[in-house]
Amino acid sequence: MADLDEVITDSGIKPDALTALKATERKITVVPMTSDN
Repeated sequence: MADLDEVITDSGIKPDALTALKATERKITVVPMTSDN
């Protein structure tokens, strides 16, 4: 994680995982899931 500037994930991420990612102080982008996924 130390080499990453940004993490991109979909809105299906579990809340506890998102909280853990936010704690890394990296930019976190959550992309909405569509019905096509």
